[in-house]
Amino acid sequence: MKTSKSHTSPKQPLLFDFSPAEQAEAKGGLVRINREKRALSPQQRSFNRLSGQIVKARAKLQHWKDEGPRLLDRVTAELVPTSARVIAARREMVLFLDRLVRTPPKGLSLSKRQRRALIELLCSSAQMLLDSEPDPELEAIHDHHAEVSYRKQLDEELAFNMDMTKDVLTGIFGAEMVSGHDAETPEQLFSHIQAQLAEQQRQQEAARAAGARTSGKQRRGNSRAERMQQEAQAASQSVRDVYRKLASSLHPDRETDPDERARKTEQMQQLNQAYQANDLLHLLSMQIDMEHIDQQALADLPSERLRHYNRVLQEQVHALEMEIYERIEALLWVIDRDVNYRIRQSSDIDRLIDARLETLNDLIVGTERVSVALSDPATRKQELADIVDAMEQDDEGDPFF
Repeated sequence: MKTSKSHTSPKQPLLFDFSPAEQAEAKGGLVRINREKRALSPQQRSFNRLSGQIVKARAKLQHWKDEGPRLLDRVTAELVPTSARVIAARREMVLFLDRLVRTPPKGLSLSKRQRRALIELLCSSAQMLLDSEPDPELEAIHDHHAEVSYRKQLDEELAFNMDMTKDVLTGIFGAEMVSGHDAETPEQLFSHIQAQLAEQQRQQEAARAAGARTSGKQRRGNSRAERMQQEAQAASQSVRDVYRKLASSLHPDRETDPDERARKTEQMQQLNQAYQANDLLHLLSMQIDMEHIDQQALADLPSERLRHYNRVLQEQVHALEMEIYERIEALLWVIDRDVNYRIRQSSDIDRLIDARLETLNDLIVGTERVSVALSDPATRKQELADIVDAMEQDDEGDPFF
């Protein structure tokens, strides 16, 4: 029912009973139920808590949006070229060791231990480079010195991983589920299992649809799923109700004044963006700004409706946290995939980049030092002794890196 504009009524308290400072915060997304006039119910406390979490998460997300390009620029300008220098230095060392072992310089006679240690260092370094990217020349050098070719090593490793994967999946799902596959990799075997499980689920659903008797436990599960679906629909309807109320008042086509039409057009765009993003707090903040609802409305909302609001807010919190996590993970992926480092803000990423650069520069210095020391007759003997000791003590090889 429409009311006349000339009708006057006692001024209602504002929706959330904000002070001027608090109303300014509300425009930035903070919407809270008044804590002073009455004790808050559990649902009202949840609303306030979730509202505060959203404001903090939005600020954190904006921090990463602002800092992300700068950090990626550091990766491009500093980490990428330094990593390339490490690869180039390691490659040169492999080529140098190959020449040293095949045709030792005049005056150098390698013992069996020295030759074995140099070949082990050469092969481990070449393998590390080949694991990163193909290099036919390095692969040929590796295969010339290694007892097992690089390709055969890969095949053996794949076969070992396949056997391990089969054993694990057989223990979980049974031999019948694992058998009958044509998978060549662990990933393909996982896909085979997933297809089998999906087919089992399809058959079970078909049996239920054909009238198979449902157990009490299944009925309870179905009932719970139905309740969750109803809750989701009710929450979505709550957001839709707020949107429709605002859209009805904001529609610019009803305005004859050009300035007012332009203002409402801009507001309508904000409204549509908030609705599409399921941003309940933004919609409620717009209601506060436009004074379409009195200040007591939220405090007087039935617990059922407030629970629907809280469901929407909880989804927003989760979505914001996931976006923050994904942005941080994307940065860590290009810096150091194996990092175990708690990231709170962009300065943590800066420190991680600095540490990674220091490590890479140490790798360059260490790699170049090996070739220089082996080239100089004055330092060669000691360097060979150090390499022999290091390679015999380090089962994984490549002790300098």
